[in-house]
Amino acid sequence: MYTDEPVGSHGRGGTVTGVRKFTFDTEYGVRLTDGDFRLTAFGLPEPPGAGGRGVPTYVWLIVAAAVAGAVAVILSRVGRPGGR
Repeated sequence: MYTDEPVGSHGRGGTVTGVRKFTFDTEYGVRLTDGDFRLTAFGLPEPPGAGGRGVPTYVWLIVAAAVAGAVAVILSRVGRPGGR
């Protein structure tokens, strides 16, 4: 919950126009699921194609290896005399 509470003068002639107060209701020991963090949990529609689990880990590893290999080739060519 968020509230603005007006207050008066605040030292050395400065004026504070409001104070922001946030109140949280915290529950401990509650098991959360992935669905609790999706847009539908907040009353919003999911975008098309957002229902999947994402990119598999092995794809990220292959991409990372390809990028590392490309960087190694580029750096090895830059470090040679004559630039080739």
